Amino acid sequence: MTESLGLRSTACVVKFSDFQLFIDPSFSVTPKRFDLPPHNLEIAKAQETRKTFDEEILKSDVISFSHYHFDHIPRFEFNPLEFNDTLDYYEIMKDKTVWAKSPDVKINYYQKLRAEEVFRKLGKAIHKVDGKEFGKVRFSKPIFHGEENTRQGWILCAICEEDGFKFIHASDCQAIYKPSVEMLIAEKPDLLWIGGPPAYLGQVSRKFITQAVQNLSLLAEKLPQVIVDHHLLRGGDFQDYLKVPKETARRNGNKICTTAEFLGKENNFFETERPKLWNQKTN
Repeated sequence: MTESLGLRSTACVVKFSDFQLFIDPSFSVTPKRFDLPPHNLEIAKAQETRKTFDEEILKSDVISFSHYHFDHIPRFEFNPLEFNDTLDYYEIMKDKTVWAKSPDVKINYYQKLRAEEVFRKLGKAIHKVDGKEFGKVRFSKPIFHGEENTRQGWILCAICEEDGFKFIHASDCQAIYKPSVEMLIAEKPDLLWIGGPPAYLGQVSRKFITQAVQNLSLLAEKLPQVIVDHHLLRGGDFQDYLKVPKETARRNGNKICTTAEFLGKENNFFETERPKLWNQKTN
């Protein structure tokens, strides 16, 4: 589940030959955007997604958390817009292996509080995995959640390999900080999933957005397949930011696209299209 599929999320199921990994098993529905609540179509998508998540978390052998924002970890309390059934993910995860960003290093104050609650709930099931390897999956050292020294803190990338194929889930990297992008290129993944920059937020420096577009172009030049999603797709003009990276990919025989496009589906932006959806309802 990602923004191009309808909800705020970086949730990803990776199926290996001998186990299933569920990365960041959460999503969020923002209560207000454009001063509008979620449309019924967005709520229906959340309900449908929750059922899918319920099925996948029960089937998964391992769960991992890249960081501790609530669109990446399940909330601790009932939320009718999001996780609105009786299945308690934290109870389920006690019987599974859980790999998670350490609460002890490279973490900001609020994420540390949430991390400590996650560790308290899961006890021995949870392992600190910063920079560690677990057979077919290894984790990067903490990288910035966006620009250098951002107040948003740090994240981990999950690097998954099997049978000569490498997939990297780069979560909220945002492609802003070039050393992080260079690390991803050096890994030479066959497929990279990366969250793009939050261009929809007016307070984010245009310098950072420009850097991100340049870095996405670099990824598109060097890697065969890049999926970009998450923050970037919360703005209706996201395609404008992808024009140069897409042209760069085309020239080099590579591809860059959204999650939905990668899956052969239509992009679906319920949150971004709330004004349009509500006008349709009231006309």
